[in-house]
Amino acid sequence: MKFISSGIALMIALAIFFLYTKPAYDSTQQDQTLVAQYDVALNKVAELDKVRDSLLAKNNAFDPNNLDRLQKFIPDHVDNIALILDIDGIASKYGIGLQNIDVGGSKAASGNTTDAAIHSNTSKYNSLAMKFSVQGSYDTLLAFLNDLQSSLRLVDIESINLTGSTAPTIGSTVRLYSLTIALRTYWIK
Repeated sequence: MKFISSGIALMIALAIFFLYTKPAYDSTQQDQTLVAQYDVALNKVAELDKVRDSLLAKNNAFDPNNLDRLQKFIPDHVDNIALILDIDGIASKYGIGLQNIDVGGSKAASGNTTDAAIHSNTSKYNSLAMKFSVQGSYDTLLAFLNDLQSSLRLVDIESINLTGSTAPTIGSTVRLYSLTIALRTYWIK
């Protein structure tokens, strides 16, 4: 009788082990593996936070005026309205205004006829073509071009067309010129 009851107890113990204890143990092992993976991920997040804080401190160390100047020099998005306003501001210093403004009216430098305004290629920047006219005396136009050359915004003048005419004023004749400029500006992708 003791032998039979010992056998039954052993079978019950084995059944409990295989039906409850082993699955619970395996589940705990999986949970511990998952906890270890989460710990590794949390450590990486902490490292990334340190790197972010370090880079943020370096960024905050820059003079905000220099950052604004750099953003104006080569922006991170196309802003043709700001470009037109900048050039018009330079022109208004000399009492002349922009006329016949055409943003992207000519072929892009890549020869891509599907998008004439924006020149895009595999480089890290894009460009935008612009054409406009101003009218004034030779000295005024020369001063305007000098200021355009020394402005912060990065532009390449692709062509300049100068035509002259005489316009009568009260008491004298002043020689006026019409200057048509085609330029290209850039921004980072």
